[in-house]
Amino acid sequence: MLTHSEELFERYLTDSGAEFAREPEVPGKAKRPDYLVTGAAGACWFEIKEFLSPKVKPRGGFSTVPAIVEMVGRARKKFKEYRDDPCVLVLHSCKSLYRTLSVHAVASAMFGEKFRTRPDRTGPIIDLPERFQFFGTASLNRTTNTTISAIVLLQHYQVNELWVGIYDELIARQQRGVEITARTQFEILAERSDKEIQYSHPDTVRAVVLRNPHARRPLPNDLCMGPFDQHWDRVGSEYTLTWIGSTLTALRRRPTPVPFLYL
Repeated sequence: MLTHSEELFERYLTDSGAEFAREPEVPGKAKRPDYLVTGAAGACWFEIKEFLSPKVKPRGGFSTVPAIVEMVGRARKKFKEYRDDPCVLVLHSCKSLYRTLSVHAVASAMFGEKFRTRPDRTGPIIDLPERFQFFGTASLNRTTNTTISAIVLLQHYQVNELWVGIYDELIARQQRGVEITARTQFEILAERSDKEIQYSHPDTVRAVVLRNPHARRPLPNDLCMGPFDQHWDRVGSEYTLTWIGSTLTALRRRPTPVPFLYL
């Protein structure tokens, strides 16, 4: 019986037209990763991991990074016999507030528990993709876990048009010289509390690909390239968004563009 995340992944693959096999047997190998996906540029192994709520609920502040690092360790064992093939760990979480999978949390688990972000989150609003520099202990580096080609965040996706409108108003006020504080967006939300929330592209499943620049074998360049997908990779000394799908590109170009924050 498929898990929720496996059902989502198979739906994603079917929608993308990819050929796939679930847990195929490979002569001479004991481990069987969850999926073998084949595209024109080659085949790739995928291991699916779904996060549920921890048995002991954390109190106060908490971090998802240790749980992600644990999943990377489990995937490493599953991929050990497939070092000469591209291998991807797929993570999904939609059932636990304690296991939210943001790009910065997963990338931090991959490349370093400490990081610096640009643009500065405390400065003026700048509608650009975030750029990260990581420091400290990394689960993936030049010598560790080089079999993992990428980590994919398998996500439910839709555009909340109310929040897009609020962001647009924040930008407009900033351009008029109005001071923007941490409370401003909630003040605008209160002003629009009587408006019905509308969603664009509801019930979408998409992949956010965090590429491993140290991988022995990269992810084939025709996989996980759907209209709502994102790819992140290292550019120079920074880790940042490098590609978005066709529908996300269209959302950026419409009269009221969807900010990168909500892509």
